[in-house]
Amino acid sequence: MKPVHIVAADEIFLREESIAAITKEAIKEGYPKPRKFFLGDDSQHKTILLEAANPSLFEDKKTLLLICNDLPLKQDAENMLMEATAAADGDVLFILSMPRLSPAIRQKKWFKQLTRKDIGEYIALYTPSGAKLISWLGQRAQKLKLNLDREALEFLAQNSEGNLLGAVQELEKLQLAHGEASLDYEQVKKSSGDGSYYDLFTLSDSMLSGDILRCRRMLKRLQELKEAPTKIIWLVTKDINMLLAIVDNPRISDQELYRYSCFGPRQSMARNAARRFAGKDRVKLKVLLRLLSMTDQAAKGASQDDPWQLLEGAILRLAGLPTPAAISYLKHPNISLP
Repeated sequence: MKPVHIVAADEIFLREESIAAITKEAIKEGYPKPRKFFLGDDSQHKTILLEAANPSLFEDKKTLLLICNDLPLKQDAENMLMEATAAADGDVLFILSMPRLSPAIRQKKWFKQLTRKDIGEYIALYTPSGAKLISWLGQRAQKLKLNLDREALEFLAQNSEGNLLGAVQELEKLQLAHGEASLDYEQVKKSSGDGSYYDLFTLSDSMLSGDILRCRRMLKRLQELKEAPTKIIWLVTKDINMLLAIVDNPRISDQELYRYSCFGPRQSMARNAARRFAGKDRVKLKVLLRLLSMTDQAAKGASQDDPWQLLEGAILRLAGLPTPAAISYLKHPNISLP
């Protein structure tokens, strides 16, 4: 095992999983569990140097986990890393946990020294998204002896919103509930226990499909469940940005819609919804974004407006033709709807 391992990823879950695998192998080779230090804390740099230079009284080897959450490194941190690893001889194992490294950082002197073939290994991990996220979830499911159909995987990918740990935990819950099994979309959705979590996405589907009554029902249910208005604002804002992308590029590919966590049947719903705002009606989406920004301020107590009332007005307008309720809610002194 090489004495230096740099694990770089923006997704902390991926870093931690990789570090756990390295640590497991290291323990087999006689290394102890890692001692944790933070590179952003200048006061710890001297301790790291002492740990790297001095043998342990009780163990033949050491494992030092050096965590960096902010890049680029300060010059003294770079110097400390080069000094600490300069005499790397295998008795001390360095594991560095870092965000994704830019090409410029990979040209730095410290990086080149730590990744020399004789001492270091660089492990770059990339957060899966779109089709790659669906494939990633499918592979994780198979490791748990679960066989999920395409629509079920798309559902999990859409709802995870890039939260890989949450998606993996959802798969583990499915495995505990069903054991080795083949599951379809309906079974996966039914097995998911957080009612408010999935009502959020039912609300989104209702907006896109133009089901105004269902939108009002879902919004009322979310309010009764004491869902945070800011979470709904985030979801509606994301959908509006997706509709703007479709309006601006009617030929947008299915793969590009993955960026908005829009998979499977939702794609046709989104394309149909975008037609309601084509041409001169595009400006209405921009107005709704301004309204949602004001709603967010109201939800945070920065104004006297009722965030739930503003939300309902925006959602009903997004769902279709202006209803009397939507029009009344959108009569706000700072909002002018074309």
